[in-house]
Amino acid sequence: MTEIMILGVLTAAWVCGAFFFWRAGAWLPYYLLGAGGATILITLAGRELFPLQDWLHEGVAATVQWTARVFGISATVPGSPAGAPPRRRPRQAYVDGHLEHRRGLWCLTTPSAPA
Repeated sequence: MTEIMILGVLTAAWVCGAFFFWRAGAWLPYYLLGAGGATILITLAGRELFPLQDWLHEGVAATVQWTARVFGISATVPGSPAGAPPRRRPRQAYVDGHLEHRRGLWCLTTPSAPA
């Protein structure tokens, strides 16, 4: 309930500030306050009041799967939460070398030439 009250006060202050700059003809502060304030308010409302973040996550995952299926690409959405470290891939053999995991990076190494 407190989040709703804080968001309401911030929204009222944002509307008053944007209206003031619009009436004064100060276009740069009007656009900066309008765009920046709208972005912050939409983000706060999407995270605190509505499950907008979950809807966006599910919508993007469904769109990627559908698009991949249209092009015949097998794609699955991992069940791990966003921001989780990727799973380790097994080493893959190549004709001239192999793929190694060093210091957080995958590197293709080639065998040294015989002397």
